[in-house]
Amino acid sequence: MIKINDVQIKGKTISVSVQSEIFKIEPDILYQYHIHAGMEMEDETFKQMKRENQELYFYRFAITKLKKSLTSFEIKMSLEHEGAPKEVIESVLNQLVKRKYIDDEAYAHQYVEMKKMQYGPEKIKEELEKKGMNDEIIVRVISNINEKSILNELVPLKIKSIKNKSKKAMMNRVKLYFLQKGFASDLIESVIISHLSDYSGHEIELLKKAYEKLMLHYQDKYTGYELNQIITQKLYQKGFKLEDIRTILREPLDA
Repeated sequence: MIKINDVQIKGKTISVSVQSEIFKIEPDILYQYHIHAGMEMEDETFKQMKRENQELYFYRFAITKLKKSLTSFEIKMSLEHEGAPKEVIESVLNQLVKRKYIDDEAYAHQYVEMKKMQYGPEKIKEELEKKGMNDEIIVRVISNINEKSILNELVPLKIKSIKNKSKKAMMNRVKLYFLQKGFASDLIESVIISHLSDYSGHEIELLKKAYEKLMLHYQDKYTGYELNQIITQKLYQKGFKLEDIRTILREPLDA
């Protein structure tokens, strides 16, 4: 037999003293088992009461975490960090799923809708994997993303935001930007090409300005063929076409 030595209630905290042990108890358990000082319980009843108390505590803990949307994996990690035993975690997760408090597939669909205009499928996939999402769910939600349609909306905006760059340099910058966002390389290139008319950069004017700036920098260090080679190399690295560079090199500075 187990004897309850004392029950203390301080605000929302209820403590039960049993022999040399003191533990907190959930209000529902207190009333369910009619716990009070001086009562005695069978060993098995006491163990059952403690199991139910522990499970209810961690269930309430999980509910507080769900004030924001989380995946099953994220709840599991929170429960582990809080010290919940494995069997309690499984029980709590089962209850949360059954009551629709957590729904990984719904979460994944919602996540895609929120992020698809920020990240490409690969980035979204990576983020969902970090959240412990099931591979089958990830495949299903990713397959619903119309990557080309999204890029056709985003690429022109990015192109228009870039100023004073050669067309090639602009294309490289736009491609790198969307690659880092998790979009497919081939698709990015094709969409950029289809929107090149959106770029307002005046290639030849930009080339002339870049040429004049380089000429001022290098004309005191190099002459003749060597000067032309240095300037050609620098301009080509900036993304200008070789034929345009050669044309500019044959023209006077004020052309």
